[in-house]
Amino acid sequence: PTDTRYLSADVNGDGDVNIADVIQIANKIMTGEFTGIAENGIKARINSRITEQSADSQLDVKATGAGSKQTITIAIDNISNFVGAQMDIELPAGVTIASESGVVSHDFISGTVNSKHRVLLSSLDNETFSNEELVTLNVEVSGDYKGGSVLISNAIFSDAEGKQYILGGAETGEATG
Repeated sequence: PTDTRYLSADVNGDGDVNIADVIQIANKIMTGEFTGIAENGIKARINSRITEQSADSQLDVKATGAGSKQTITIAIDNISNFVGAQMDIELPAGVTIASESGVVSHDFISGTVNSKHRVLLSSLDNETFSNEELVTLNVEVSGDYKGGSVLISNAIFSDAEGKQYILGGAETGEATG
C-alpha cells in the first residue's frame, strides 16, 4: 500500500498495520519513545518485525452451554509475556455473536474486517496477559447450524517492545476449536 495514512499507521515499517504497531504507538504515548525504531521518517525506519512461531504459547478455544445460547471462550497459555493481541474469528454457519467481552485488564475493540470478526486487545500500561480467557463470545445457535468448528486466524500477539509473534499453524496462524 502507498496511501500516506496507511504508511503512517505502519509504525514499525513492516508493510502491515496490526497489534505490533498499536503497541509501538502506546509506547510512544506513554514513554515518549518508540522501541527499536528510528524516528527520522519512513526512509530511516528499521524493520523491527520479529515473527516467531511460539511453541510455548497456545490458544485454547472452548464452547460451553447447551441449546440455542452458548459461550465460546478463547484463552492463552501465556508464558511469552504478550501484552497485545489481535485475531480473526470465524463462526460456523448458524452461529451468531449476541455479545462479547475481552479480558478486564486490557482494552477490547472488535469489528468486521474482510468478512471476519476481528478482535484487538491492548493495554497502554503494557500489562502482560495472565493464563486467562482473552475473549468471551456469547453466541446464539440457530436451527441452521449443521456443525463445524470455530476458526481463529491472523492470531498475532505483541510483547511490550512491539515485536509481533504469530500463533498457530506454521504458515497460516490458524487454530480451530
